[in-house]
Amino acid sequence: MGRFSRRAAAALLCGGLLLAGCSAGPKDVDNATEPAPAAEAAADGCAYTDAPLLTLPPRGPGEPTLELPQPRGWERNTTMDSETVRGVIVNTGMRADDFTPNAVVTLVDMTAKSPTPQQVIDIELAELSSNGVAVETADTMLVCGHPAMTVGYTLESRPVNAVIVGVAHEGKTFSAVVTMQTADPTNADYVADMDTILSGFRVSY
Repeated sequence: MGRFSRRAAAALLCGGLLLAGCSAGPKDVDNATEPAPAAEAAADGCAYTDAPLLTLPPRGPGEPTLELPQPRGWERNTTMDSETVRGVIVNTGMRADDFTPNAVVTLVDMTAKSPTPQQVIDIELAELSSNGVAVETADTMLVCGHPAMTVGYTLESRPVNAVIVGVAHEGKTFSAVVTMQTADPTNADYVADMDTILSGFRVSY
C-alpha cells in the first residue's frame, strides 16, 4: 500500500475525517477474514444491505461492533489498522490518477469530550472547519438508531464522502466514522458502491 500525504498524516483527528486514504496501490491485502453474509449479520434497526458485511469487532469495554458492506471488488487491507483505524477496504480495479479508492472506518472514545451523540458529530464538524475544510453537503440520518450525519467535502482536490455516527452506550460516547475517497467521482460503479457502503454502515451492540 502506498503512503498517506503528509498533510493527511498530520491531520488524523478524532474521527479520521481528514484521512487522505491510499495514494498508491496496496501491498498488504489481507483476504483471510471473509465478510459474513448480510443475512447473518442483520441487526434490528439497521439499514438493509444485500452486500456481504465485513465485521470489525470491539476491542475494548463498551465499544460497539462495526460492520461495513463489502461489494464485489473491494478487498480488506490491514496496512493502516491501528487503535483509531479499525478497518479499510480498497478497490484497485477502480484506481485512477495514481489513487486507489478506499473506505476507512475509524472509532474513537469521545467520553471525555462529549456526553451526547450530537456533540460528537458537532466536534467532528468543528475539526474539519478548524483545518480549513468546508463541508459542502450535510444530511442528518440514523445508523442503527444512533444519530448520524452524511457529509461531503473536498480534500487535496479529491471528493470525500463520510458518515459520522455519534454513539452513546452505558455512560460512554464514541465517534464512529466511515470515510470514502476517489480520484474519479464520475465512475458509475464507484458511485453505486459508495452508496451501498455508506448507507449500509452499521454500528451496534
